[in-house]
Order: sequence, then structure tokens, then C-alpha cells
Amino acid sequence: MIFSLRDYLIIIISLLLPSKLKIIFYRLIGYKIGKNVKIGLFSAISANQASLGNNVEIDKFSIIKCNQLNIKDYSRISMFNLIYGYSNLNIGTYCYIGEKTTINLDDNIEMGDHSAIGPRCSLYTHGVWLPYSEGHPRKFAPIKIGKEVRIICNNVIQPGVEIGNYSMVAPNSVVVKSIPENEFVSGVPAVKIKSVSEIKTKINEAELKKRLKEMIDSYKEIFSAKEDMVIYPNQPNNKNFIVLLWSKDQIINNGSWLNFKTRKCHLKTKEAKIFKTYLWEKYGEWFIDV
Repeated sequence: MIFSLRDYLIIIISLLLPSKLKIIFYRLIGYKIGKNVKIGLFSAISANQASLGNNVEIDKFSIIKCNQLNIKDYSRISMFNLIYGYSNLNIGTYCYIGEKTTINLDDNIEMGDHSAIGPRCSLYTHGVWLPYSEGHPRKFAPIKIGKEVRIICNNVIQPGVEIGNYSMVAPNSVVVKSIPENEFVSGVPAVKIKSVSEIKTKINEAELKKRLKEMIDSYKEIFSAKEDMVIYPNQPNNKNFIVLLWSKDQIINNGSWLNFKTRKCHLKTKEAKIFKTYLWEKYGEWFIDV
């Protein structure tokens, strides 16, 4: 990877600045940075064009060097990641990239909304690195990841691969060819095991209520909840299940809420926002603020 003087200057300055000053610096050099963006210590972005949506988070010790970077709202890149190359990276809303992941951008990579890449994965858009003039093969091709895709830990994605919407890649797999929608694949090379629909539990109102209670209880075991959390309405066969959070001295109309059917939420307190983040990080639950 060849770094220009501009790249070196941007990266060195970025590594030394705290998050708020780093964001001011990026805006000064032309990057488009949304609201509530956080970029951790010793992380840096060097791109010809960069756009980060609202509530984007890039954790500590991550380096991004590319041509164009576009990360939409609520997406997160964890710590110790290396993203490098001469092409473009486009990440949708509510996406996640786990720690110690390497992403090569000799060609473009696109990641659809609500998709996740687990820890220690490698995505390569180039093939064998041996002398082309001696007859060795070469391949440069983009990677496209659909929406609501799960690439679990320790996986390798090869150039030219397209992963269809709602598909899942099991740990320790090598994906060498494209995967259709709604498939669960595993192995070296990865092959279809079954459809994702076959591994999902059918959700009725009773099962949904049970799972909501499980998520609330899990949160309360870790955090000392200062607000009441209830499932409302608490009757069977109701069209809308909402987890409402509100302080004990607040009335229901002034409270925060998360609607698991519409995927919308209205959060008024710090605890409600922490609960929303917890649900996303542990259970994959996402919500749009209204």
C-alpha cells in the first residue's frame, strides 16, 4: 500500500487527537461528519472523500485508508481493525464490523443495512499475490454484502463474492463463490447447510413476550436499572408489543419506548439509550429514532 504525504500527515495528526478535536479536524479537511459521531483514540481515517452519518462510532486503534468512505447512520467499527486500499467502502445503516478484522480495498466493498461482520474476519478484493508476468493468476473483483447478513467470526471472504440478503456464514469458513439470499453456509470452501429460515424460531405473541422479558432481565442483571421497564400492552393477541421505559416519577405519556414490531423508538433518558445500545450489541435488535 502506497501512502502519500497527505495520508501520512492526516494519519499522524488523527492518532494524536481526541475524538472531538479529530472530528473538527476532519470537517476542516472536507470530510462530512454527522451528529454524535465518535472516533476513538489512536484511530485514523485517510480518504479522498469521506462521509460519516449520525451516531457512527469507530472504536480505538482502527486505521482506514481508502479512496471514498461512506458510513451511514448508527454503524460501528470496533477496535484493532485495518481497512486499506485504493477503492471505495460503502457501509449501510446499523452495520457492525468486529475487532481485528482486515478489509482489503483493491476493489470496492459494499455492505447493506443491518449487516454484521464478526471478529477476526478477512475480506480480500484481490487474489494470489505472485508475479503475474510468470503466469500466476490474478483477480481483482468487488465484494457485495446484502442487508441483514451475518458473517460470524474467523471467516475469509474472497474477491468477487456476493452474499445475498438475510444469509449467514458460520465461523471458520472460506467463502469463494457467491451466496444466494437466505442461506446458511459453512466450511472450507463454504457450502450451503440449510436456509436461514430453517434455523429461525417462529414468533407468536407469547414467544415474543417471553423473549422481550428475557432481554429485559438480562439487561437488569448487568446494569443497575434506575427506571422501570415493562412490556406494554400486557395482553395476548395485541398487535403492538412495546417495551416502555420511564422513571418512577414519570407518567407513561412522557416515557421512552421501543416498538419491536415497527422498529421505531423514542428515547428521552440516558438509561433508555443505554438499553437500546445493549439490545443492538447483544441481541441484534435495531430501532429508528422518531
